[in-house]
Amino acid sequence: MLKRNAEIDPLSLIRKLGCFSPELQGNPIKLAARLGQTCSKSHPTVTLNRSEIAIIPDKITGEGERKYCFTDGIGLISVKLAMRVYASLMEEELTEEDMPKTAEEEAQKMTEIPSAFQIRIAGVKGMVTVWPEKVITSRLQERGIFEKDKQILIRPSMIKFRSNSAILEVLKFSKPSRAYLNRQFIQNLEAAGISQESFIKIVKAEVSKYKSLAADPVKFFQYTDLVYNSLFKDALLVLSLVVFVL
Repeated sequence: MLKRNAEIDPLSLIRKLGCFSPELQGNPIKLAARLGQTCSKSHPTVTLNRSEIAIIPDKITGEGERKYCFTDGIGLISVKLAMRVYASLMEEELTEEDMPKTAEEEAQKMTEIPSAFQIRIAGVKGMVTVWPEKVITSRLQERGIFEKDKQILIRPSMIKFRSNSAILEVLKFSKPSRAYLNRQFIQNLEAAGISQESFIKIVKAEVSKYKSLAADPVKFFQYTDLVYNSLFKDALLVLSLVVFVL
């Protein structure tokens, strides 16, 4: 914490932000990115105890050019800690009575909170996904860690620099959204054996539905559901002129 009216030079400020590895000093672009990480627009939630944090290895396969990290930037968070984080974001109070006591209660709580969070913990950045206690315990025991108070598991690929701060900050969290058949999803489905004819059939049915609505502007807008999104209002105005006037 900086004192009011304190004189401080840039190097002293950088030291207060964290301990940056020597190789970053010779890479100004990467160093600037790491410094910028401390200025991310995020929401501080809970302050973690050091005993709640554990580091587990990344899952890496192959060597050289074929080396691939399957867990790059992805960690795990317990249901209880996820509940505390989400309650802080929603400005709600949690008591010990609210915490799940059984596996069944834990499974129910998982349906009431986000399944993933984009986080910052000082020099740690990445995503954490919510897992039940038995999975967290299993991952720890695989590494010979038998302490029961671990609530968040981070990986080396998430650690960008060292810092003493233990405030868990959230940039985004998962939430329900519309699903779309984009190009990548279609390619994955085709690789899984879905024929191209199936997608063509969907497109033809959708085009036919739009044509049937062309004579009724109200039904057209209700069906597309875009009129409620301000980002598309101008586009809809132009589209309506094209479809219903010209």
